[in-house]
Amino acid sequence: MLLTAGSELPVMYFLDKPPSDIRTSTLPTTAKEVLLARVRLLGAAAYRGGRVDRGGHRQHPLPKELLFARLRILEALNGNVAVGSAVDVTFGAIDKTHSLIPAPRTPLELKREYYVLLYAGDGGQWHLAGFPMSEADYRKWEEKFWNDERARMGVNSRQ
Repeated sequence: MLLTAGSELPVMYFLDKPPSDIRTSTLPTTAKEVLLARVRLLGAAAYRGGRVDRGGHRQHPLPKELLFARLRILEALNGNVAVGSAVDVTFGAIDKTHSLIPAPRTPLELKREYYVLLYAGDGGQWHLAGFPMSEADYRKWEEKFWNDERARMGVNSRQ
């Protein structure tokens, strides 16, 4: 089954090992360049949704991809990119079923290396293609996310 951006399946962008089949990804047929690489994030992903005014209205519509990250290329498994270079990417299509977009964010997660599938879109901007994850894996990741948030905020999760 081909996955499409914005589908109701949970999607992961940062993989622990290279994907066995990129055809299961959200890679669009219009991708100009495709690169499979081992990377490290240079900081947590940033939200691109902009601000909401006091009345709860957005000044601009949400972008197609909600997150931005800068990646250091550690190894190119295929494609043409300089090892050691920094690449800016966007990712995270809106999903009506899952409120969070799995991405490394804790200090330990940001120190790790990941495999990603990058592609160039119109204008040369790099994007990440996502891969399907099971609902159970998403819920496990989501639980860890909220536990990390409670710990960061100093909130006891057993209150």
